[in-house]
Amino acid sequence: NKKRLDLREVAATSQMQREYDERLRVRMEQFQAQQTLQAKAEEARQHILQDIMTLKCPRQGCGQAFVDFEGCFALRCSRPSCKCGFCAWCLEDCGQDAHAHIRTCSHKLNDDPYFGTRADFEKAQQTRALGLVRTFLDSLDKDVCR
Repeated sequence: NKKRLDLREVAATSQMQREYDERLRVRMEQFQAQQTLQAKAEEARQHILQDIMTLKCPRQGCGQAFVDFEGCFALRCSRPSCKCGFCAWCLEDCGQDAHAHIRTCSHKLNDDPYFGTRADFEKAQQTRALGLVRTFLDSLDKDVCR
């Protein structure tokens, strides 16, 4: 009788240990999945901040950030090794000079061939960034966006 009781106790203890180990395994998998999602969300946040919200030269390999806007929408990269000409409306690389592109840019908000206000510039960049952020977020796994 005592041996039977001991065997039942050992079996019950073994069953409890297996159940505990399984619950622990499931919790660890859930934790690792959550960690992976958090890392992907942080990576997405960094992409939005660095690659979409930061105004920078559009030339491949350059990416020099800029903050100044003085009225003419034909911009030139300040990096001496680049000197890319680009459009302040859409940030398109226009080779060495953006003036020809600016006259017909589809993102233009006014009728002046070359100039605009700081408010025009900010509105154009806000619209550009919003579209890029929406497109980027739509490309992400829905769990990352939660």
